[in-house]
Amino acid sequence: MAPEEPSSSIGVERDVLPVVVLVDDDPVSLLALPGVLTTAFEGKASIESFPDAMSTLGAIEGGLLPAIVVSDQRMPDMSGIDLLRRIQDAHSSTVAIILSGHAEQHDLLDALNRVDLHRYLVKPWDPSAVIDAVRTGLEVWESRHSQEVLASQVLETNAALLARNRELERRIDGV
Repeated sequence: MAPEEPSSSIGVERDVLPVVVLVDDDPVSLLALPGVLTTAFEGKASIESFPDAMSTLGAIEGGLLPAIVVSDQRMPDMSGIDLLRRIQDAHSSTVAIILSGHAEQHDLLDALNRVDLHRYLVKPWDPSAVIDAVRTGLEVWESRHSQEVLASQVLETNAALLARNRELERRIDGV
């Protein structure tokens, strides 16, 4: 089943595809997962992959704006939860998905309590489950992103109206 394309039905223009970021220190997952998602979301999302948290953060600091981050939980330099928390602190609309080979209760509770988590998937991952998580994640991101854009437009419009109102008040006072 092909994923549905997220819509921009609220009048929000999007000139670039949303970016799905994959972070995993396992070379097998880092080779397989991008292929699965690139095929499933061709023309609907751009897929970027990184072998560790620090290179991911470096790319984001360099201007990469992730719609979704699918991260392994246990990595040498930083946990997936810590990575996702840092990303969401800077980009609140980013959707977080944990992919873990170690489904321990502590990790799951930590993820639920510290991150706005969309899904927690267990390795070995099922391609259809990952595709579904990314598809629904794109829908969530589209909604969040549209709300942020519309809120920004409202603030800009209010500022312009306030300036115009002040100008009209000055004209009235000068009459």
